[in-house]
Amino acid sequence: MNLNSRPPYEKRTFNSLEIDNYLQSLEKKFNNPILYKIFSNCYPNTLDTTIDYNSDKKESFIITGDIKAMWLRDSSLQIYPYLKHCSKDKNLSNMIKGLFKKQIMFILFDPYANAFNKIPLKSPWSNDITYKRDNMGNFENAMNPNLWERKFELDSILFPLYSMSQYFLLTSDISVFNLPNFFNMLNTIISLIKKERRGTDEENENGGPEYSFQREIAEPFDSLHFGRGNPCKTCGLIKTSFRNSDDSALFPYNIPENALLVSTFKLLLKCFNQNNIDEQIKIKFEPFKEEIKNIADAVEKSIYEHGVIIDPINKEKYFAFEVDGYGNYYFMDEPGYPNLISLPFFQFCLASNEIYINTRKRILSERNPYFIKGKFGSGCSSSHSYRRYNWPLFTIMQGLTSDNKEEVENCLKMLIESAGNKYVMHESYDIDDINKYTREWFAWANSFFGVFIDFIIEKYPDIILK
Repeated sequence: MNLNSRPPYEKRTFNSLEIDNYLQSLEKKFNNPILYKIFSNCYPNTLDTTIDYNSDKKESFIITGDIKAMWLRDSSLQIYPYLKHCSKDKNLSNMIKGLFKKQIMFILFDPYANAFNKIPLKSPWSNDITYKRDNMGNFENAMNPNLWERKFELDSILFPLYSMSQYFLLTSDISVFNLPNFFNMLNTIISLIKKERRGTDEENENGGPEYSFQREIAEPFDSLHFGRGNPCKTCGLIKTSFRNSDDSALFPYNIPENALLVSTFKLLLKCFNQNNIDEQIKIKFEPFKEEIKNIADAVEKSIYEHGVIIDPINKEKYFAFEVDGYGNYYFMDEPGYPNLISLPFFQFCLASNEIYINTRKRILSERNPYFIKGKFGSGCSSSHSYRRYNWPLFTIMQGLTSDNKEEVENCLKMLIESAGNKYVMHESYDIDDINKYTREWFAWANSFFGVFIDFIIEKYPDIILK
């Protein structure tokens, strides 16, 4: 596939006249033609290259790019920039609701899985050792030909719900909450959360864990110790076995993932408090309302009680990246979302929150073990990639959460340089040599570059518009 320009109209996987008109309306306004070329490639990249929309079944399967599987998280964020356009494009709206319908089906099929196949097939991870409980409480093999892999990442069941809520708030289209099995999915998510807020000893006293995962592989971050990972103590937070990077968590209580839970549940409550919610749908939501509020409040309280650390030297408070409930913590940040730097973007806290300000300052310093500096600026690497490889996703989120115009401009400059002569975003690239990179077809990063440009046009238009 030629990534230097958009595919011809007839070869695109989905066409939206509204998106095409939006891009055309901006073409002559950009003061940098190279930036416009990158933007016009990236913004529609998910639509152009990753969509399999069955209009008869009203279902959408969206791959990540060069991996032909659908991640619940990635697909939710790939369509994020298009949500605001759905009111003007019924076909786009139907395709996105088709994605939500598919995500509901997948979550009900296996809420612990993170990535799914379009049709049953043998994935590279078919031999993973992962178990679930049957109806009698016995453990059984959970790997299935419908799954690409089965890594439990808390955000995987949250991001679809987050995007559905955002879709409704932007469109007032109540039908999104009337999709088949929406409330069954909600019940499944709540049930999983209640199980995964138990610490290791509490699990052992009640028949053992719900989830177990091991992979025969050289990299330790791709598997869990004894299938469970490090122990944790019940403290009101929710466990996740893997991070959004698909790398295993050091400590089971990941603070960004728990913060996303709080934001998602509060956003859902906001939706059902709107005046334009259909009475019958509101009645269906009523049994969930109090429990969702209680979970969100309890997790938020626990984040501030167990997920905030005090620096022994300067006495500043920070959000930890991961904790175990015993008082141990790990500070870092990683490029994918949710991460610590994204907390204001996903509406967990304000950017002016003192703890967030301290946390952000530490993330963007050498006190973050994955912070890197090089020829092309600074950023954040990941245990998922080479040590000195910066991730555009991180630079994008740094810009999206900044109220400093100069910092936003610097982030944009780095992103333009990182695109090189491919004119798209990559998963990661060498901070000293942009010709070395991973994944040149990575739709999530392309979509969020579009989100970043939309943000700049709204807040600092003079940076890019004539």
